[in-house]
Amino acid sequence: MYCNEFGFFQTPNQVYSLRSAAISVPWWPEYCKNIYGKFLPKLHVNETNGYYGGFDITGDNIFYGVASEDPWTFATMRELHNPLAQKTMQVGMADCENCAHCVDLGTPSADQPAELTQVQDEIRIAIGRWLDEAKTKREAKI
Repeated sequence: MYCNEFGFFQTPNQVYSLRSAAISVPWWPEYCKNIYGKFLPKLHVNETNGYYGGFDITGDNIFYGVASEDPWTFATMRELHNPLAQKTMQVGMADCENCAHCVDLGTPSADQPAELTQVQDEIRIAIGRWLDEAKTKREAKI
């Protein structure tokens, strides 16, 4: 998947690195060659972006929780690209030390970074709003 579908190589964060600096962009092509041999699969980046919508993804009630140490940070929405079509989507960035993949899903604690708490609050508020809107719509049909 790394070598042909998403076109994304997980490299270390320059500020808060959880990965070896040796795993840089130039390291990945050799990694892919070692897995697939000299016949690398055809790249499918455009097809994948077309299927999922790329930065023009559509949908309702989606919250993108992004963390500065998450290796998927650059393969996700870090900002909304089409606010009219993405009006029920929201992005929250936890830019802090020890803020890695899925850190925003944990239970808030007093000793965590303020940036993380802010994103967790944004998620809680957004989901609460979506549930209230769904309840109101359901009750209106009764």
